[in-house]
Amino acid sequence: MRDIWGFLLQSLTVTGVAVLLLVIKAVFRDKLPPKWHFAVWGVLGVSILLPAGLGGRYTLINWRFLIELVKPLSGEYEYTRVSAPVPVVTSLPGSGPELLFTLYAAGVAVSLLTYAISYWRLRRILRRGGEPDAALKTRVWRIAGEIGVRPCDIKLVSGLSGAFVCGVFCPILALPARGEVDDKIILHELTHLKNRDSLWSVVICVLRSLHWCNPVIAYCASEAAIDMEARCDQQILEDLAGEERREYGRLLIDMADCGFPRTAGTTCVVSGARNIRKRIESISRFKKYPVGMGLVSICIIVLLLVSTGVGAKADVVYGFGDRVSLASARSTACTTPAGAFDAYGKAVLECDCLYRVLCAPESEQDELAWEVLRGGNYRSWDFYPGSPVDPDGGYFVFNLKKTGDAYEGLLVVTLFSGDVSGDNIAVAYQRLLVEEENGRWVAIPQGKFERAESVSNTPLWGCPELPGDVYAGESGDLRVELKHQTIYQVESSSVARREEPIPDAEFGVLSYYSEAECIFLGSEAERDSISQIGLSLARVPEGEPRPTDLPAPDDGDNVGVESVDRLWGSAVLEPGWGPTVMVCSGGSTTIPGEDTEEPGYWAADIYINSGLYDRIELDPKGES
Repeated sequence: MRDIWGFLLQSLTVTGVAVLLLVIKAVFRDKLPPKWHFAVWGVLGVSILLPAGLGGRYTLINWRFLIELVKPLSGEYEYTRVSAPVPVVTSLPGSGPELLFTLYAAGVAVSLLTYAISYWRLRRILRRGGEPDAALKTRVWRIAGEIGVRPCDIKLVSGLSGAFVCGVFCPILALPARGEVDDKIILHELTHLKNRDSLWSVVICVLRSLHWCNPVIAYCASEAAIDMEARCDQQILEDLAGEERREYGRLLIDMADCGFPRTAGTTCVVSGARNIRKRIESISRFKKYPVGMGLVSICIIVLLLVSTGVGAKADVVYGFGDRVSLASARSTACTTPAGAFDAYGKAVLECDCLYRVLCAPESEQDELAWEVLRGGNYRSWDFYPGSPVDPDGGYFVFNLKKTGDAYEGLLVVTLFSGDVSGDNIAVAYQRLLVEEENGRWVAIPQGKFERAESVSNTPLWGCPELPGDVYAGESGDLRVELKHQTIYQVESSSVARREEPIPDAEFGVLSYYSEAECIFLGSEAERDSISQIGLSLARVPEGEPRPTDLPAPDDGDNVGVESVDRLWGSAVLEPGWGPTVMVCSGGSTTIPGEDTEEPGYWAADIYINSGLYDRIELDPKGES
């Protein structure tokens, strides 16, 4: 957390989880054992330690939406996020919100320091405590052996009315210096030691300090401490008879005040009349629970952990005014690379800055928010391909590749343009990088749009004029070059279904376009001796052997395509041709999957004058 808005997002998120747990605990108050009631607080602990909005998802309520709705009223437009569950102050406060955050961070430090000083003072007191006699030590060791816990050091403290365990790594059992300590009290504290409750008290105090100004979390911390005591009481009461249980309750009342309430690293975490009353009520309701309830308890906790930890994705709300739509867009993350391409592509198609907000990096969010709220130039994010975009033409992602943890490809859109020749179309393309930033996928343009005229009637079947992956190989005086394009589409971006952005979209359509040409490198006389050139090509995945069953092309001018893997054709040549001739081109469509990875190379069988000339491999040469 780096600002007050991040703290509010984190605090509201964990408050929602806390309220949910309080309701669920009330429902199962007498139906599940105290062990479960204490363990379920682990769900809240995980929520406190997980940054709110992790992975672009929210827990129970989309609190980010409310914060993004209110935040611009203060004149701040930066994107709200929580990078860590602890406050980090990087500079002196220069505004009201910054001052509030600094005060919150100071409160966390003071709270933790107070706990640390209390623990240090208590350890000093215990070091001055007296040593137990042999009889008391024998009693403690006997009780420890009965419950299977290693006995710890024992100190007798003057003026102490109760007993407690202090320390996580070197625990000390503190007992009153005067009077006889009942075995049940020793058993109670050694049970705390067995359960490592000194450690859990540290966890409770630290998490409470992180949200020291949140009364709901403070209440839950007290409830967790009471449940920790109730769990210990339950374990002891299961081995006591009726009269012994009443005696145990009386002893708790007599020795309830240990003198060091809410000290971290000890079992002195419960104090006050209210807390003691709840413990006595719990003892009065004591009952043994069926063995099978343990499995039920675990299932409920796992279900709560998954639902609150994973959360739910946010849905974008449009049409309720710029302020509401902006807050919704800023609180919704693109959770997939295709979702970021989809949001950016539709922002281009519609010239809609709100769509751009979905996939913009954090460094651009404040400027985009300002553009939306002032109703200014939505094209301030530098999109102008030279002609109006045809939104019904959809968008396409050419030559998509994964580079490290990011994805890169060409975004292609069609243009309204009356200056193209024949049946050609005008297109604009821009290189786009999509990468993950703090749990959300963002789109970053790599340069401006460029315009091109294409012989294709739609980019769906490829555009020879646009860049593609080039594969090349030579045999004698003949060089073969193949340009290969992949065209990805999100299903919703097709011409038939143009919708609003889908932040968790996946690519549903993959088209291929390939064209191969031969370049003769020899003399003109040798070139004129060639009357026909044929090619048979097959894409070969990395590491797989070269296929030997490539079909021979037919005589005459023809081309053929077999699924996404095979392409062949031949060209009849007139004297004086060349030196370059297009031999074959074509493509096909499939569904993206593991079998659609880019080839390691292309196998090529070359035919000259209807006879097999050579078999070669076309290796990748980069993009052109």
